[in-house]
Amino acid sequence: MCREINLIIGCGAVDSSRSSVPSGLKVAIDIDQEIIETFHRRNPEILAVCADATHLPFANQSIGRTEATHVLEHLTKVESSMALCEIDR
Repeated sequence: MCREINLIIGCGAVDSSRSSVPSGLKVAIDIDQEIIETFHRRNPEILAVCADATHLPFANQSIGRTEATHVLEHLTKVESSMALCEIDR
């Protein structure tokens, strides 16, 4: 499968202009539904999904590029390891 998705993990409720993810299909995830709703209102051009970084809802090898700025420090060591494994798959 080709890597078509540019993923923003832990998008927060900010404007997408902070993202270094290139153009193309952008998907933003955050574990907080309210944050996802706010993010989507501010960035309607980006698909916003409520999801956990340790269990990404994407097929293997479908992510082209991932941005996870200020995310891992909020996770336990086990969760960080799980999230990195998810990003790599």
